[in-house]
Amino acid sequence: MKPIPTAFLAVLALTMPLCACGSSSGTKSGGGVGTGPFLPLKVGNQWTYQITNIDGTISAKIQSVVSEEAVGGAGDSKDTQAFKLVTGNKFGDPNGDISYQALVGARFVRYRELSIDGKTGALKKEEYYAEPWKLRVDVSATNTAQGASWVESYESFVVDTPKAPAATADAGPIADDAGVTLSDGGLVTTSTQVQESWEVTGSDESVTVPAGTFKALMVNRISAGTNKTFWFVRGVGKVKETGIGDQTEELTSYRVTP
Repeated sequence: MKPIPTAFLAVLALTMPLCACGSSSGTKSGGGVGTGPFLPLKVGNQWTYQITNIDGTISAKIQSVVSEEAVGGAGDSKDTQAFKLVTGNKFGDPNGDISYQALVGARFVRYRELSIDGKTGALKKEEYYAEPWKLRVDVSATNTAQGASWVESYESFVVDTPKAPAATADAGPIADDAGVTLSDGGLVTTSTQVQESWEVTGSDESVTVPAGTFKALMVNRISAGTNKTFWFVRGVGKVKETGIGDQTEELTSYRVTP
């Protein structure tokens, strides 16, 4: 995905007042305790974020729910219906990154993610997950309570270009002990066991972003090499994301029907 340049933010700032209303449908902005799901996945919903990088540069991205369809790909969830989210420079950006997500019980999960070259639209990387899939946020009563902590474990499969010659048609797929499978098509699928530590650091936390001030569920996620904190608001979705030594994302406007 190619980030929206800083110049776009000036235009966005001029249009934001037109995007500020407080109904439960249509364009929404700012204010207090919300109702509805912590992550409203519905076709047509969209969120615009300001991204502040560690070097101080600013860009933006738009995430939108464009359809509800089968996940596709090679994983066990390929026939599962999920919401297709696109993150790019506009609603449904054809060169935007793609993610397939759904609510399973009380868990919002990712099934599959595609990283797309923002200039050419070419696929750069594909990743899919085995059950219980990659967690985005757990909204169960237990795991939204202040101080709750738990560990998530799942298997990640990354489909990438080959690092060694592909198998011949006669020989069939080749697998090594490291979990790398070379398909006849010349792709490499690498399997990795992932473990994440989660903690609810605020169940009714006040947070202010360009879109307004909200009461949010604040959760921290630690995994190999990363430590991120997320703020989710009922009826709105993610309003902020930070990471140690990483960029900060803040919600600037949104159009949501819960």
